[in-house]
Amino acid sequence: MKKKVSETTNYFFYFFSWILIIALSISHIFLQKRTFSKIDFLFIIYAVFQSLLEVSLIMFVGKWIKKVSRPIYTAFIGILFLFFLIHLVNFAIIRLMDTSIMLAIDLFFGTNLKQIFVTLRAINLNMFTKIIAIFAFLSLPFLGILLYRSTKKLSEKLPIAIRKRELFFIAIIAFSSLILIDIAIDLFVPNYSFASDQKKLPLGTTILSQTAHIHSLSSHLKIPKKESEVLKNLEQSIITPAKKPNIFLFVIESFRHDAVQPKIVPNLFQLKKSHISPLKSLSNANATHISWFCIFHSIFPHYWSSYMHDWNSGSAGLRLLKKWGYKTHIFSSAELSHFNSNTTLFGTDNELADVLVEFSETKPHKRDKMAFQALKKTIKNHPSEGNVFCLFLDSPHSEYSYPKHFPAPFSPAAKNINYLRFIITKNGIEKIKNRYFNSLHYLDSLFGDFFSFLQEKDLYKEAIIVVTGDHGEEFFEQGSLFHITHLNSYQTEVPIIFKIPNRDSSYIPIASHIDIFPTIIHSLTGKEDFCSLFDGTSIFSSKHSPYVMSVAQNGQNIPLLFSLHDGDHRFIGQFQGGEHFETIRNVQVLSVNDSQDRAIIDEPRQNQLENHFFQALEQMFLEVR
Repeated sequence: MKKKVSETTNYFFYFFSWILIIALSISHIFLQKRTFSKIDFLFIIYAVFQSLLEVSLIMFVGKWIKKVSRPIYTAFIGILFLFFLIHLVNFAIIRLMDTSIMLAIDLFFGTNLKQIFVTLRAINLNMFTKIIAIFAFLSLPFLGILLYRSTKKLSEKLPIAIRKRELFFIAIIAFSSLILIDIAIDLFVPNYSFASDQKKLPLGTTILSQTAHIHSLSSHLKIPKKESEVLKNLEQSIITPAKKPNIFLFVIESFRHDAVQPKIVPNLFQLKKSHISPLKSLSNANATHISWFCIFHSIFPHYWSSYMHDWNSGSAGLRLLKKWGYKTHIFSSAELSHFNSNTTLFGTDNELADVLVEFSETKPHKRDKMAFQALKKTIKNHPSEGNVFCLFLDSPHSEYSYPKHFPAPFSPAAKNINYLRFIITKNGIEKIKNRYFNSLHYLDSLFGDFFSFLQEKDLYKEAIIVVTGDHGEEFFEQGSLFHITHLNSYQTEVPIIFKIPNRDSSYIPIASHIDIFPTIIHSLTGKEDFCSLFDGTSIFSSKHSPYVMSVAQNGQNIPLLFSLHDGDHRFIGQFQGGEHFETIRNVQVLSVNDSQDRAIIDEPRQNQLENHFFQALEQMFLEVR
């Protein structure tokens, strides 16, 4: 009898694990509250067999470890519960952001320990969420061991011994079933793809890949500009501005385009109304670090990773201004070391920044106020021209920060963001959105105070001012909260407001971040063509491009998922061919959308637009043979 008990498998524990993984996957369907369809049924069956494959392999490994060492097996059970925690966190990230945990890890944590702490500071998580996360990480292994021992007693009352050979057989059945389901989907539902649902499966993907729509390019992507050539071209430039007005560049975190309304940001609304703003203005990425790169380098966003690893000279635009005698003052409420952005933007040891101050106060709204105070103090001590002032502002990020007693106009507003809630009601979203609007309203009050200060000092009229957002922010308009997940209008359309002396408001159909510095240089010099330095062009140039590329972050690698926007339609595709520009010769077509982000399903119209965008892609981004 003892022998039987020692060989008994703790099937209660593993059955519980199996049910947990299944529940986390299929609950997405029921939480969406949509009509149950045959595709939903196939998805549930797929999730059941994937979780069965996963658990059977875990049991197989567990039996092997148990045979080697009992203490190691106990540790294995504890680690296993951390593995289940990853499933739970993945479930929460999909519910909140419609993306997998792997993409979040790539963005937030990069490749080193320092980046983890930088990112945790940057995303402004509230203390409650941090405490719960730390408690779960530290306690779950012990809870897992406790649960294992409790269920083991139940299993011993009705002993069943499952051998490794039987587990292997179960894994083969599960794997074969998954392949059969993949084939059945291709045969009976040919127009359906699991693409949008794959991340909700236990393994995050299907066994067989779905048939993809691939377009072959005539050549590979252009190679990034060489640093030595850009510096040479910059030094050979003999043009200089007749005047050197002060330049103010404000980059606001998560500032979406439709937030520029009189009730939300009255001062910035007036700035936009009185000066210049493109009809359609976009960020070149849905993530901060790539957007910063595009603003300051004026280079296409898919080159970001190459510049991060290989570029040491900082922004060509700032370097050109420095050559003309400008002094650069950087005041940042945001974490500039995120993905090594400080070096990428300002060069080794921040050599392009005459002044660089990062504020460390815990609350973003306090940091923003300190940045404006430092800016005003610096202006008082410097002449009325020849300065570049860059502010990175963080109030509308993550927790959406504003002072406790600030007269916030949007109510009711969420007290904080509860990242542990898997279901957020429509009323809950409105409260979060109100908090976001209140943070922008507070930040706008700082702008109003600063604009009044400039006018009092008689410095406003001649100043060049540019205000933009690094990316947008989504509030479940298309199934996601925050940003970094989708290339839709909510996450990529941002305000770009120009106040340029002696330039009246004019019709500009479309522009993006890479056009900011060329526009500033054009306004200073009257010269349009700086293609040896920039990929962007002045919004006033006759050669201004009617297309905007935006990318989705891809960790520290080349951003491969991209969109092309022509002002009316958005093409979304993914570069294929590896992680080197010379090998990227194909594009997977994902969708063509209208201005409301609705997929165009009329096949003739879809084909016409695809050809339209591929012609643009060939002309703008490919190496000429």
